[in-house]
Amino acid sequence: MHFLEPYGLLGLAALIPIVALYFLKLRREERVVPSTLLWKKVIEDMHVNAPFQRLRYSLLLLLQLLMVALLGFALARPYLAMSGSETQRIILLIDTSASMSTRDAGPDGTLTRLEAALRDAKKKVDDLGNNGEMRIVAFDEEVRQLTRFTQDRYTLKETLDQLKPRHLRTHAQEAFETCMSLAEERENTKVVVLSDGCFGKLDLQKLLGAEAANVNTENQPVSKFRNRFQFVDYGKQDTDNVAITGMSARTRPVSTKDENGNRVDALETQVFVMVENFSAKDQDVILSLATDQATFTPKVIKLKARARNEQGVFDDAPTGATVDASRSNEVFKLPLGTAGVVTARIQAPKDAFPLDDEAQVVVGSSEGTKILFVSKGNYFIEKAFLAMRGFEVMKISPEEFEKSWTAKGALAVDGYDCVVFESCAPPKWEDGGAVIIGAMPPITGFKAKEPPKLEGPPIISWDDTHPVMRYINFGNVTVLKALAWQIPKIATSLVDTQSGSLLMAYENDRVHVVGIAFEVFDSDWPLRRSMPLFLKNAINWAAEASSRRRPVAQKTGEPLIIPPIADGTTAKLTRPDGSTEEVKISSEQKTPVKEINTVGLYMVTDLPGGKASDRVYAVNLADPQESDNGARVKIKVGDQDLEASPAAISAKSEIWRWLALAAVTLLMAEWWVYHRRIGL
Repeated sequence: MHFLEPYGLLGLAALIPIVALYFLKLRREERVVPSTLLWKKVIEDMHVNAPFQRLRYSLLLLLQLLMVALLGFALARPYLAMSGSETQRIILLIDTSASMSTRDAGPDGTLTRLEAALRDAKKKVDDLGNNGEMRIVAFDEEVRQLTRFTQDRYTLKETLDQLKPRHLRTHAQEAFETCMSLAEERENTKVVVLSDGCFGKLDLQKLLGAEAANVNTENQPVSKFRNRFQFVDYGKQDTDNVAITGMSARTRPVSTKDENGNRVDALETQVFVMVENFSAKDQDVILSLATDQATFTPKVIKLKARARNEQGVFDDAPTGATVDASRSNEVFKLPLGTAGVVTARIQAPKDAFPLDDEAQVVVGSSEGTKILFVSKGNYFIEKAFLAMRGFEVMKISPEEFEKSWTAKGALAVDGYDCVVFESCAPPKWEDGGAVIIGAMPPITGFKAKEPPKLEGPPIISWDDTHPVMRYINFGNVTVLKALAWQIPKIATSLVDTQSGSLLMAYENDRVHVVGIAFEVFDSDWPLRRSMPLFLKNAINWAAEASSRRRPVAQKTGEPLIIPPIADGTTAKLTRPDGSTEEVKISSEQKTPVKEINTVGLYMVTDLPGGKASDRVYAVNLADPQESDNGARVKIKVGDQDLEASPAAISAKSEIWRWLALAAVTLLMAEWWVYHRRIGL
């Protein structure tokens, strides 16, 4: 037996005055006796008052001595030493990633892994010695140092009570590097890792620095790492998880037939859902898809078992793995005109990790193609629009567009799939699709050359593989003059001359822009059949980035990007849990909203333009690493293994509470005995 507070044993000194009181205690009883016995009683009283006589048996004295002895031992905080070594400084490194919300931990398997880890962490706080210090570090996609080294048990427990699992993936390397650095600041510091181990292999070189060079010749650096870290695993190794690990959507132009049987152009939206089986047995998965308007017939998908991979999902699969057979990419075609939130859900089988059983994507309207034509008037382009079925064109002058842009910013074009600018350009373009004719696109990387004009540039080649140039022949087009510009490296030149590009296509994840370096009246292109076909191709391609049509879905941890709004504004952000906050939106640049740590729908409201301007963002986990949530029994560090401890923190077990309870029981017994004697 050991003691956390040895000085508490001084409380045993209270035994001395209790015994002394019994030595000096007088016992007198009133009795009516004959006079011949009076002197005998006086002699007995003299013997009683004489000090240092032999103690007579007394139940009250025995109970009082036992009670004081138990309280004295309780003050010293005795404990029984269990397996595991004691340390003076402890760093609790707690995993709060998405997989820690799996409900398969605890004695009866009803706790989440994080709940079980926090329960053990609080026990470790209670076991902290008088001179011990503890620090709490949490990690998922980022490392959070929640406390400094402290002896304050109240602060440590309060910090643990505030920890919740976040719907983020695990970046363990940075967390281990941080704790390695903190542990090296002082000797006798140990890092206790509370995690399910669902992360990839750690880089030993980064953890040990220059010492890692000796790993192949001596084992000292690796032993140093093992002595610093203790890994406690949580959860079951054999997972039953089936997950949606990816969801996206694509809207594309297709040819179909109308009610009269005539072929027409339309837009079709397809939803892609990746489903994977991470359990060790074959599964029949029931996958359903629903929109705001309708529910599709569920699909039954047969998936093979996934071979167990101790090192993580991104490492080389062991021999006999059936990764391809354990996943399926399902495609759903939505009815024409479908818009809003589309939800994919695994209805069966149910598992201990429901977080990845559902995913959502926000699909914009696919009914028709809305075009904003900014021009002073062009007969040939307007004629080309009339030949395009399914296109809805709104024409305004450059002056009207400038006023609208000044008042609303990017919201001025929010309701259109594509904006066609003729002989003009917007102040900037950061979101959506556009075709810019005879003006330089306002995109970083475009620069004017000297001289700024090309006179009669001969066309030497064109790219007929790009979607914009499908079925286009530029060999018979003559251009009198064009802009001499330098395009960014990420842009694709579609038509080349000896002096530079005449047509280009620029794209990123939010922008599709087609730039034409000449005005149509400075060429004979309006007389060629290729011009209306080119405009149709260019508009369809640019419209793929339309904010109205583009599916909105992203992973947790990625910031929400809100486009700029003229003069700025304050919008309301509603998170999946119903909490709201104000977001200040910039008028000059995109506004990122951070702390996107929860799966679900995020809504941005109170924007200029009313309810029609509201934005909805779908945020999904969609992470195979977190869905592969079978608990690991070891952490892979380079070529070395850090074995897991039993699913509880080995530490001392204090027994002072039982001693205090026994003392209270004896106190009650002493009280009862005393009053019973008085009653007699």
